[in-house]
Amino acid sequence: HCYVCTPYFRLRFLRAERYNPQKAALRYCRCLSVLHQFYGDISLMRQLRISDLSDTEIRFFKDGIIQLLPSRDSSGRRIVFWFFGRVDYSLVRFRRRIAIFLLYSVVAEDIESQKNGVALVTCVLPSEDTSNLLSSSSGSDDNKSDPNILHNLFHEESQSAPTVLRGLPVNFSVMHLCAPNEPIYKLAVSVLLLFVGKELRSRSISHSDFGS
Repeated sequence: HCYVCTPYFRLRFLRAERYNPQKAALRYCRCLSVLHQFYGDISLMRQLRISDLSDTEIRFFKDGIIQLLPSRDSSGRRIVFWFFGRVDYSLVRFRRRIAIFLLYSVVAEDIESQKNGVALVTCVLPSEDTSNLLSSSSGSDDNKSDPNILHNLFHEESQSAPTVLRGLPVNFSVMHLCAPNEPIYKLAVSVLLLFVGKELRSRSISHSDFGS
């Protein structure tokens, strides 16, 4: 049988939607669309593997920018840690594929996460040069502040982030947003909240004393 057609795979969507078959079917279709878009036909035939990532993506993964913590929160939920700092345009697509690998494959295999959801902790890292927090740190000097690049990135992320979130085989039960209590970081958090959608925004908790 095809991997995505097995009861083992499909049951996680029923659990995520509290056994509502209509919502589960919609989430299932969105998940298949995301998997195929970012990993191709092979993602519909078997579970994603670390070998599906490129060498560059694996190095990025090992840096720990996105990671699944070995411990759980007080409610027994798995914790996904996601660090944000300066935006490097050359790494945005790597980060997205790694997040999909981690959430759609690794976390989604945990039955408790399917039932109870996952806790997401995002940290906007303090930077000595806060003027570059929302600008590119890669490419030529002429491109680092190119408004067209920033606009294209914002548009791409605003389109892809909600799609990826709606297709998740597991739910984010809560999202903790940690950032220093400074205007530039508050702006970064506001932009992040635009991407995650109304449902996850309603479950978000801000911690503004982070890094102080």
